[in-house]
Amino acid sequence: MKNSSPSEGLVTASSGKEENPVLSLGTASVCLHFVEMKEKGNKSGQEADPVFRSMEHDLLSYQFQIEPPVVSRHRLAISRPAASGGAENNASDARRDGSPKVKIIFPPSYEYSSEGRSITMTCKKERRTVACMLNSTEFPSSGIRIWHLTFFTSSDDPDGSFNEYEIIKLISLYDGRAENTGPYREMKKGTHIPDSEKKKLAQNITFEYHSTDGEQHKDLHIIDLMKRLVDSCTEEKNSCLAYELRSGTIQLLLGNTSDSESFDTKKLLWDAIRARTEQIPGNRQTGGDRADPHEATREVMTRNDRSTRTLQALSGIAIGIFDFDETDFEEIVDTFEPSFEDGSVFLKFNRCTLLSIAEGDRALETCRQTLGVSPYLVIPHAVLIHNEELVQMAEAQIEALREKLDKYWQLRLLLKMRDLEARHDTAYEYLHSLHLPMIFNYPTETTLFEVGRKKRGSIEKYRLVQSRLLELHEEIKEIWQLRRGTAEALVVALLAFISATQAARAILEKDIPPAQAAPMVSWKPIDDPAAHVTQSIDAIGWSAIGFVSIVILSVSLWGLNLFRRRRKSSG
Repeated sequence: MKNSSPSEGLVTASSGKEENPVLSLGTASVCLHFVEMKEKGNKSGQEADPVFRSMEHDLLSYQFQIEPPVVSRHRLAISRPAASGGAENNASDARRDGSPKVKIIFPPSYEYSSEGRSITMTCKKERRTVACMLNSTEFPSSGIRIWHLTFFTSSDDPDGSFNEYEIIKLISLYDGRAENTGPYREMKKGTHIPDSEKKKLAQNITFEYHSTDGEQHKDLHIIDLMKRLVDSCTEEKNSCLAYELRSGTIQLLLGNTSDSESFDTKKLLWDAIRARTEQIPGNRQTGGDRADPHEATREVMTRNDRSTRTLQALSGIAIGIFDFDETDFEEIVDTFEPSFEDGSVFLKFNRCTLLSIAEGDRALETCRQTLGVSPYLVIPHAVLIHNEELVQMAEAQIEALREKLDKYWQLRLLLKMRDLEARHDTAYEYLHSLHLPMIFNYPTETTLFEVGRKKRGSIEKYRLVQSRLLELHEEIKEIWQLRRGTAEALVVALLAFISATQAARAILEKDIPPAQAAPMVSWKPIDDPAAHVTQSIDAIGWSAIGFVSIVILSVSLWGLNLFRRRRKSSG
């Protein structure tokens, strides 16, 4: 359902529902992407990584293979125990196989908002132990590092693969805005968070982490878990003030389910994907025994059976909402219009989520014990996040620059131009020299990158920030012209004074004998009339240049004030 969550004051009394998962998945990966700022030009960890190197270099076009702008590294793989158990059993498992364990604890119930209603959902399964992988992609030029924290499940796990509700709950950690279930906000000391924020689902999903030495860490929120995992897998001095959870990549494989369920789910999905394109006359590819995908999907949505609920559950994952059981045929067709589809894989960007659904994926199967998700999805997504982060950083510089333009009083503004220019140059660097162009070699990653920029609104946001920077450039240029005009006028006034003084002296001293000539500057009383005239010229000249300087400065400040009023009226 196309969800529009109204403000809290308009939400009606809550009603109750219980999770009823229907989706049977072969393999499911939920990869969370965190942003960390490092020092620019820091090339730590750039040595060849045995897991990522060949795949990453294969992705890049020739010019970017020579000096790669991205360096990905495998950091940590946390296996899933053979069976669920208590804290003692998990700690024992950790000591025996040498890898720590991660358990996700969902709240017993949670609320979400949909079309003016507040709905309380009861959780069917509160605890799930998962395989967990941690990897990173570094951008040495900008100093940005993207961490990839992946939770991985498959149908052969004791608890089975993730169901649709669990995946949407994990999506709420970084999104959840449509139904007011997220995103997660770190509760820092001294920061006030409203009670309404604390009640959100994302704030109440916790984790347990059993380290390799058997130590158990409970009640960890997602950022706390991230910090623990990073500390356990790197010896770098962690100067990062915060990890910002920005986006997620969801990868689902349908090929490992039972034959009948796998076939039904795949057919339902591909019919829904083609329902829009193949309903257009001339685009139909029906013939023989093959049914029209458009009509087949419409017929499925009228059944109200397991097939209907399966399509609705997949649509809920695709757009990240819990109220998917209200989705109708037209909304299903809209939801499954792919961002990119090549006949074997469905790829869709929905705001800050990249979703991939396929029957199988060789890259994921190869890397399931180390990455837990296909690197051919993660690396392009990381480049998108990197560029978006640079745009946000440029926007922050522009906001700080505008604040200084409004805050500084006129004379100080003229004197602080170097500081203002430095901020402008930093923002320009973020938007241009550090902002990565198309670096990929193959059509799939190239299309994925371009479509991602469009679907996530990255292109429009970039253009908006770029235009604001251009406006500021013109404003700074105008202030520089005022400052330059002031300085030039003062120099001209000083030169005019010196020239006039020298000319007057030359005229007055022309008929005076050398012995009686007055000194160049003398303030002692002298009876010589010519000396009195010369002193008067000096005094009048200095007074004149002082007056002219004040007038010039006043005119410059008036011009600066006029410039400010014009900027405010236009803004």
